[in-house]
Amino acid sequence: MEDWYSKFEKKASNKEYLSLVEISEVVSRYQKFTAWHYIQYISALYALSLKGRGAEVTLEAINFFPDDLSLRIQYAENAMFSSSWDAAISRWQYIIANFNSYPEGVFWRLAISYIKALRFKEARRVVGLIEGKYGNSQKLNDLMSLIDSSEAQKYILNVKVKSSHYPCNIDKSPENENIGRSKDFIKYRLCGWVKVSKGKKCLLAVKNNKNEVVYLELNVKRPDVKKHFEKQGDDNAEVKCGFDHYVDISEGAYVGILLEETEEWLLQLELVELQSVLEGKEGWLFLDNDANQSVNQFIGKALLSEDMFLAWEDYANDLLEYQEKLNLIHFIASSKEAVLPQYYPHQRGLTNVFEQVNGLLENKNVNSVSVTRLMSEKKGAYYKTDTHWSDYGAYLAYLSIMERGGFQWVVKDITFNEVEATGDLGSKLHPERRSLKKSHVYDGPKATCVFDNRVSGAGSITIWKNSGAHYSKTAVLFGDSFLKSGCLMSYFTYSFSRVVVVNLPGSLIDEIISYESPDIVVVQTNDRYLLAPGKIYKKIDSHESPVSLKVSTFSEMEKEDMVRNISAYFEEYFYKNKMLEILKKLSDHKPKVSC
Repeated sequence: MEDWYSKFEKKASNKEYLSLVEISEVVSRYQKFTAWHYIQYISALYALSLKGRGAEVTLEAINFFPDDLSLRIQYAENAMFSSSWDAAISRWQYIIANFNSYPEGVFWRLAISYIKALRFKEARRVVGLIEGKYGNSQKLNDLMSLIDSSEAQKYILNVKVKSSHYPCNIDKSPENENIGRSKDFIKYRLCGWVKVSKGKKCLLAVKNNKNEVVYLELNVKRPDVKKHFEKQGDDNAEVKCGFDHYVDISEGAYVGILLEETEEWLLQLELVELQSVLEGKEGWLFLDNDANQSVNQFIGKALLSEDMFLAWEDYANDLLEYQEKLNLIHFIASSKEAVLPQYYPHQRGLTNVFEQVNGLLENKNVNSVSVTRLMSEKKGAYYKTDTHWSDYGAYLAYLSIMERGGFQWVVKDITFNEVEATGDLGSKLHPERRSLKKSHVYDGPKATCVFDNRVSGAGSITIWKNSGAHYSKTAVLFGDSFLKSGCLMSYFTYSFSRVVVVNLPGSLIDEIISYESPDIVVVQTNDRYLLAPGKIYKKIDSHESPVSLKVSTFSEMEKEDMVRNISAYFEEYFYKNKMLEILKKLSDHKPKVSC
């Protein structure tokens, strides 16, 4: 029988992270690991985004091997992976102070940590140390450029409601804009109000990303707020409910209240980078400088590598297996520049990733649908100030999917009106840019959301029921923001009595399909994501599942909110229990020692 050491070494060599973690969890209980074993184990945990467990194992390893340089480097890298920039800085500095020799990269990683922590003066100091120790180079000049551009980066303040138990509002201050560089938010004038009842002892609470909390007085009388609630029949609102204080929100913050010794977090303040927007002809806006290399894909500079082409072939074979037993449709949402190249400021390349993938899927006989040509022929499928299609463009996609799925009846009693909309591109400009969008109106039977796992973005699961739908059937939709933008998912909820929507672009979860036994499965992606194929995930609550990975990034407060909200559902026990099981697994792996 193969011994555990050989098996461990093989899994590490093949980067089989999940298997490696499973072996380590068992073997580490009765076998003494070397520093090398710990590094492989920790790397696997972080590759699976199990940050909490990774931090715990790293501390355990450091206790056993405090003078091991590789472990100390891993310890610092873990902090960077978790975006704990102050901790990363401290750990890189420890290496420099306590080891006689170490790789040049330690200085570089320290500089990057300073940049991420918005400590640009210290980052420049490290550049000077690198130049003095190793000499000047183009790489060092690039690092200086990165520091300069990062310091010049502008952000917009985004306010998210975390709890609606106590209405709270941030007012615009006359002396600071909601757009600026990071330093502009170090001394930010925070003005607004929170609705509290008369006679209640209440303080404003502000918490930074290090969980440091300051408590501030409600120091402004707001008769306008009191009058607002009196009009709604509530005459118990305290008039002195306003606040006006200077706070540091340069790394984001939570705003809440301390009410009779109980904290309640109401708002999250995030600084969101203002991405560059590419302006084409006649005022058409396009995405630029994005992680998916939109421009390079369009001009043919970014193409599939040989490895990715082979990976796509494997994924296509997986889809074919599902096609044999399911009505499965793979759908590629077209990029705006592909539909409207006449307005795009770059010339299309001779070939691109979409053509590579689409050709491969056609050769494999995968049931894949694209509507690029159809949308290019229909005016109003996209609009000027958004990367996504309009409601009309989404409707064209819906019709194409329904036809390919063999459904003759489709929703037809829909009207489209032109309305002004900002869109995700128009909102990145200052002042904001607006344009006309074809928005739909539907007066037929609508669906009700009967389950929401309280995850935003990747990993989100919502379930919709419509007793008045034409088809007493189930549809399962896997996809990205194109499902909601333009209301593509809404058209399916008008048509089917049960619709399960999972935010998982180009991929699927086998367990959901097995549980639902759906009449149609749509696996939607968009052509910007085609540089890598999708994946087949076995279970919702497995370590590698995007649902589990997303929940693992939640704060304790967010997990508590999820438990409270999920527990309130009286149906959909399968999904409810799956989410609670994810939370339980994360709780079981919570670090016992804080780092």
